[in-house]
Amino acid sequence: MLLAWVPFRAQGIDASLAMLRGLAGINGVALPAMVLGWLPWLGVLADPVASLPSLGDARTLSFPEATACLAIGWAIVLWAPQLHALSARARGLALTASFALSVQAVFFAPRIIPFLYFRF
Repeated sequence: MLLAWVPFRAQGIDASLAMLRGLAGINGVALPAMVLGWLPWLGVLADPVASLPSLGDARTLSFPEATACLAIGWAIVLWAPQLHALSARARGLALTASFALSVQAVFFAPRIIPFLYFRF
């Protein structure tokens, strides 16, 4: 399923092929230097990098930041009550916080990318 999105997301055929090569690992594998410090035997398979480019447009997350984001996400998914199980006040606060984070993401985004189907 992931491979089917590549031609739609890429700017052209060359970019599509580069993405597919990257997904297949043909361009090589990169791991955070911190991980390779903990597991040096992975250095045979991967090149060390200071931070992994994860969001595009030169925005990167370091390994501790990415790990923290994943941990927070898992904690929310596994241990937070479902929205409909909250009281009306807590539900309003959760929805307000979600809306505020969404607005913040829009205002601080480096550029706006139109939805996939609007590009055709």
